[in-house]
Amino acid sequence: MSEFATIVYEVTDHGATITMDRPQVANAQDTRMIDELDAELDLADDDDEVRVVVLAADGKHFSAGHWMHNTATALGALERRMQKGSMKEVFAEHRDPQTQ
Repeated sequence: MSEFATIVYEVTDHGATITMDRPQVANAQDTRMIDELDAELDLADDDDEVRVVVLAADGKHFSAGHWMHNTATALGALERRMQKGSMKEVFAEHRDPQTQ
């Protein structure tokens, strides 16, 4: 079993089970969970013993979809900056660090 913050990954009898583990927010998928799902799918793909992958969820709901809280927070910050400064400052502040 691997350790992730939002996912539980287990391999038994040639099967990998990937369980979303955010029941407090109906397993809504944030950036961290999506990154961890991607990493665990890579783990399963790299393991020659794994023949099947089961995607499961802890709690009452499978998944509520994408977690919009971070998006709403970023949009609110963007709107406040647009009211205060120039667009150049807004885009510089919110540039994706992976593209720099």
